[in-house]
Amino acid sequence: MTHEVISVRESIEGNQGVPCWRLGVREISSGLQREHLFPKNALEWRAAEYGVDPTDIDTLLTMILHEPHLEQTVPGFVNAGETNIWLAANATEARESHLKKIRDNPVNIPVKGNKLLDTIRGIQLDKAKVLAKMELVDTLKWAKRYGDLPLPSPTGTPSHPKAPIADSMGVTLKAKESLTVIVGGGNGPDQR
Repeated sequence: MTHEVISVRESIEGNQGVPCWRLGVREISSGLQREHLFPKNALEWRAAEYGVDPTDIDTLLTMILHEPHLEQTVPGFVNAGETNIWLAANATEARESHLKKIRDNPVNIPVKGNKLLDTIRGIQLDKAKVLAKMELVDTLKWAKRYGDLPLPSPTGTPSHPKAPIADSMGVTLKAKESLTVIVGGGNGPDQR
């Protein structure tokens, strides 16, 4: 089933005035139309969660537009051969698995070449915000995986003996590098 984006609008949603993108999407064979609404910062979150280059807006839009059509699994469980951002060894593994699910899905929403999406392509994501979200995702993944957070020790090695510290891009941090914890206000990965 091929769908196409037929309109792009900006909107402010909810009591907190969340800046959003509102996309009109039409299924080509049936003509059925719907709207896909997502917060503008979802682009930053997907870049952080999956280690996508923040300038690759087409990949980020592809992920966001296809997510409602992907089979949802029970949190913490995945189908054989799949992973997710919480279980993957690193962001590259999570991204490749997520993009494979999109390719294997019968719903296709082409992004590349759609001129209506140029409005969104024209924005530049704030790399500092993406990095802060990436650090938060890494911290949450560590806590989920090991049950607590790594604390610096006098020797400069991670206090948790189960695994090395790794960032969202899958690069192991040197023992003396610090881990910064950013505490947000309600816009975390589970609150898209």
